[in-house]
Amino acid sequence: MRTTVEDPSMPAAIDDLVTPSPLIISRTMESGAILMNTANGECFELNRLGATVWDAVGRGLRLDQVVDDIVRTCDVDVATASADVLRLIDGLAQQGIVSVARR
Repeated sequence: MRTTVEDPSMPAAIDDLVTPSPLIISRTMESGAILMNTANGECFELNRLGATVWDAVGRGLRLDQVVDDIVRTCDVDVATASADVLRLIDGLAQQGIVSVARR
């Protein structure tokens, strides 16, 4: 059973399911991506790796799958990839850009 995390300050876990807010529109660029909250006009910039995570989240992948993809395509170990992905997701959740569901 999955439950939505009510408190976005609660850190994400690697087996969580993350979904983008329907209020966010994004545009991918060579250097990363730009996200805009259509409710308040706030914009956020992601680097290439952040854009990769954003794309994977948009495709419905769990965070553990996102980490596996990063480890497979980048020269990084699982621990580093996990920490970086979780830090990004926590920041996005704090801004209301994504929601996190526990398994």
